[in-house]
Amino acid sequence: MSARQHSLRRRIVGAFTVFALATALCFSAFSLVFVYTVEDSFFDNMLRQEAEHQLRGGGQPLKPLRDFVSIHRDKSTFPPDLARQFGPGQREYFGDAGRHYHVVPPGAAPYYIVAEVSRELVVRPRLPFLTSVLGVLALAMVALTAGFGYWLARRATAPLDRLAALVAQAEPGQLPRGFAREFPDNEIGALAKGLEQAMDRIADFIEREQHFTRDASHELRTPLAVVGGAARLLASHPLAPQQAAQVQRIVAASESMAQSVDTLLALAREDLGQTPSAEPVLL
Repeated sequence: MSARQHSLRRRIVGAFTVFALATALCFSAFSLVFVYTVEDSFFDNMLRQEAEHQLRGGGQPLKPLRDFVSIHRDKSTFPPDLARQFGPGQREYFGDAGRHYHVVPPGAAPYYIVAEVSRELVVRPRLPFLTSVLGVLALAMVALTAGFGYWLARRATAPLDRLAALVAQAEPGQLPRGFAREFPDNEIGALAKGLEQAMDRIADFIEREQHFTRDASHELRTPLAVVGGAARLLASHPLAPQQAAQVQRIVAASESMAQSVDTLLALAREDLGQTPSAEPVLL
């Protein structure tokens, strides 16, 4: 019972820990996606402003609003690391030496708009710090949740420990009664009530068995003693050989039956092997 109880506690704590770890990982992933999305939204808004600015040029490129933005009539003037990987449908590129490009193709503006935003990035330079903070928060969350899970598991299984100890310490002749009211009104209380009812039936059975053993001891031993005493008294008188043999058979049978009754009663009382000391008795 103790091993299973401890296993139940470990399972509860493990479930809380796994849940906290999964929650922390999901929260960390969501936080990183959120900050990246906010940063990309900032650059998209900036490029949209630049495209609106270029549309006012009447077919001539205007000076960009920001220093890190450049205007290109075609792909031939792109930076080499950008031109090498540029493709249709893609707007964000990772260049060499930590450079990072956002590109707006012609359509929203009359020209290619290229923004090299490596110096404007907020998330990537601080990514080690962000991951460290998120890691510490995740570990703290897991530790707090595991501690709470252990406290909750210990509190939830404490009645089971008390019930197991109560059942383990019960003696056949002194079974506990009326203990179910000490347990909470839940599944453990229902289990305690079932055990109490079972112990009540066992106690009643033991009581009936004790009464039977006591009555059988008197009702069986008394006639056997009378038969054996009468046979010994009869054997002390002069008898014919055939009569003496029959009397001896009666004496032997009564002694054998008395031994059988003593053995059966000893088994019923669970005191087999406990030989009472013989004492002289005055009749």
